Amino acid sequence: MSQDAVTPRYLPADWPLPEITAANRAFFTAGRLTLQRCRSCAQVQHPPHDICHHCQADTFDYVAASGLGTIDNVTIVHHAGDPRLADRVPYNVVIVTPDDHPDVRIVGNVVGADTVPVEIGAIEIGAPVRCVFTEVPDPDTGETLTLPQWELDQRDVARPVS
Repeated sequence: MSQDAVTPRYLPADWPLPEITAANRAFFTAGRLTLQRCRSCAQVQHPPHDICHHCQADTFDYVAASGLGTIDNVTIVHHAGDPRLADRVPYNVVIVTPDDHPDVRIVGNVVGADTVPVEIGAIEIGAPVRCVFTEVPDPDTGETLTLPQWELDQRDVARPVS
């Protein structure tokens, strides 16, 4: 799938959507992985904020990222902390480092993969992923949100030795 691919929503349909603000609008509506960059110091940051984490400036632009990354951390959740997640357990939560922005971390889910580790296709630290999106209408505004998710990628990359 390309970065522009649309996939089914990983979380339940009644799971709350993010509140859209001026700072995060590009991230949730661009339809590609878009990150916030400070106009003063050029630092790229995520999640988007009103103030730069590096220099405390308050003016930003947004840059398109490649959509390729590596799983930096993963957990498989076996107990639903919310009743709406009961039908989803076990489910995964990952922290991804984008290949072209190694100082950024993005929390998400891997779609279309087994949650039980196996030799090939496992959701594991060091596994390559690519960004895909779920299109969800915002019930308050009618605007289409494009929520980033991740899928395992078959790129040939060095894996950590276990």
